[in-house]
Amino acid sequence: MSSNKPTPRKQAVSNAKTGRRHRSDAEKLKIVKESFEKGCVQAQLARRHGISTSQLWDWRARYKAGLLEDRADFSQVVVTQETPEGVQDQARSAAACPDLVIEVGQCYRFTIPAGFDMDAAARLLRGLA
Repeated sequence: MSSNKPTPRKQAVSNAKTGRRHRSDAEKLKIVKESFEKGCVQAQLARRHGISTSQLWDWRARYKAGLLEDRADFSQVVVTQETPEGVQDQARSAAACPDLVIEVGQCYRFTIPAGFDMDAAARLLRGLA
């Protein structure tokens, strides 16, 4: 005869690490820059930092594409031409407004002409994100 009573179960809880480590962009950047040093053997570098060589190659490719860089919590803004007080954006002529230049990483630069519809530019840039 079998008993219909539920059998108590034990759950094993482990504090062991899974082996995956999430590195910050600053850590990745440090490793990538080290990989570009003269005489560096990438396989040894990867082993020393506990990553695979394919992971190092991926980070290097991202760095070359401008996708891996030191990131601040804010963007640097440089004023190149002061705006006269009391002038409305719509009233300014295209000659008085400089082009808007947006640099992303080391490889990409977007130049938006002064007379361009800024709402359309915002939609375009949001679509690229």
